Amino acid sequence: MLRVLVGDGEKDYQLIVDCVEGGPLQDWVVPKDAVPGDEAVMFVPGHGFLARATVSTVPTPTLFGNQHAYRSQLSQVSCLPVPVPLEYVEQRLPTWGWLRQRVKSRHTPDTEVARRLAEALTEYQRLHGRAGATTVDRTDPIAAEKILTELCPDANALLCWARHAWQAIEVARSIAAESWEVTLFSDGVRLNVGQVAVLELWSGIAVFYCCAPVQIEPSEQVRPQDDWGGYGAVKGGTERWIVAVTALPGLQPRLIEKHIELVRLAARSKKASPFRAAQSPGVVLYLEKVVGGAGRDGECVFPDEVLPGNLREGAKRTVEVNAYERNPEARRRCIQHYGPSCAVCGLEFGMAYGPVADGHIHVHHLKPVAEIGAEYEVDPVADLRPVCPNCHAVIHIGGQTRSIEEVRRLLETSGNKRLPPRASRTTVRGRR
Repeated sequence: MLRVLVGDGEKDYQLIVDCVEGGPLQDWVVPKDAVPGDEAVMFVPGHGFLARATVSTVPTPTLFGNQHAYRSQLSQVSCLPVPVPLEYVEQRLPTWGWLRQRVKSRHTPDTEVARRLAEALTEYQRLHGRAGATTVDRTDPIAAEKILTELCPDANALLCWARHAWQAIEVARSIAAESWEVTLFSDGVRLNVGQVAVLELWSGIAVFYCCAPVQIEPSEQVRPQDDWGGYGAVKGGTERWIVAVTALPGLQPRLIEKHIELVRLAARSKKASPFRAAQSPGVVLYLEKVVGGAGRDGECVFPDEVLPGNLREGAKRTVEVNAYERNPEARRRCIQHYGPSCAVCGLEFGMAYGPVADGHIHVHHLKPVAEIGAEYEVDPVADLRPVCPNCHAVIHIGGQTRSIEEVRRLLETSGNKRLPPRASRTTVRGRR
């Protein structure tokens, strides 16, 4: 009989992956009626289905937290070459009730579900496994870059994917700072928002999860997955689109709009991602480097835009012109505090242009670093303000650095009716 055993967070994940191949695991929670010889599949939230094992001792009563439970020793523990994502199993077994109620630490599926689960795990290894696949260092941006460039050798296509990933992250964390998580695998990367995957990259393909209906014409390179069962964790229908990496530079805006719509819905549905334990800082650092260094989605980067570096500003480097090293973390904190609307005119890209532009905004440094000279610790709330590109350009016209208030007065005195009352809303939103 097959048993599904569930680990509890990062500690149990490490116990499983560090286990000597074929070795034992002590005191694991199992169903009361488990018997020695039962096969087991091991699942850890945020990591997926990780290993197979065998129940080797008669269950003994114990406490699990403040609840009664039974524990057994497991033997013959064998990690799967590639962890199988929960979402993949959801696609293959859309009617399996346990997938919708993952609150118990153990489960005994019926014979048919057990058979289909075994087939899904085997199929995933065939589709995504690689010889010698191993656990990767999720903190290392170099490891992340190596894997991502293997998955997508075309530099332009990879940059496009990175921009989509970064946009989704910024939209998610503008709604709830801990609503998102990105996981690096030995053969791919997945961005989760709330309880669901929203974006993936595997060998030669990107996967976009979208609110339905997307309503674009499918092609061989951009197509929906016909047997996709949808998500139960978010309201409304969803679609899963498979995109060849070569098609990423010309991806239709409608697909991206519906993708960002799902990101927003997922972030609002679950403001603390249950997968945060699997966060891969190396991927985040890599995305900051390639997207921050190139400008956000190709937009013009002004000399005082926030670029990669750290929160200590003022360190100059010489290229064709002087540039300033800045940290995307300062930008993130600024936008998180004030919101993504312009401090001068109140424009919010997402409200004006829809989900495809959600979260896009320049960040203006109130006093140019060139006038400060010596290094100092930047305060993202006191020293930075979100501004739209038009207002940002006016701030710097003629080589000057006009104040937010001065440019706002220019709008008012010009008789432009575009300046809305919510121009000061960013300040209000910043008060916690």
